[in-house]
Amino acid sequence: AAENSTAPATGASGNTDAAQQSKPYAPRTPREKKPLNPDAPQSKTTLFVANLPFKVDSDALKKIFGEYKVVKANVVRLRNGRSKGFGFIEVADEAEQAKILKDLEEASLQVDGRDLSVRVALDNHDSGAETAAFPASFSA
Repeated sequence: AAENSTAPATGASGNTDAAQQSKPYAPRTPREKKPLNPDAPQSKTTLFVANLPFKVDSDALKKIFGEYKVVKANVVRLRNGRSKGFGFIEVADEAEQAKILKDLEEASLQVDGRDLSVRVALDNHDSGAETAAFPASFSA
């Protein structure tokens, strides 16, 4: 019996050729970016640490600042577990925070050849910034 020539061709996996062709890419609309609030009060005990190597985890971040009185440290991660390259450290008091900032003005802090950027974190309670910095499930 002759095969029907109008039937769609199937590959080894049984899929039709039409199903294997990719559909045109339609880009997603970008998420609305929340503006940073420059008027947000600065935290008295939390520092934002940027330009971290991806292999640095929360424990390693705490060790990097080991000579200071770090209460807790948190590296922010993607859903797949990979570091986003920044984190937060909470220090014992305002004086300790000022000491870290003063020390880093005089000499830069390098980890794996990367200069870390350290700034005072913003206490932006409206956006849940502290929740993001130290989630409820996080413990020192």
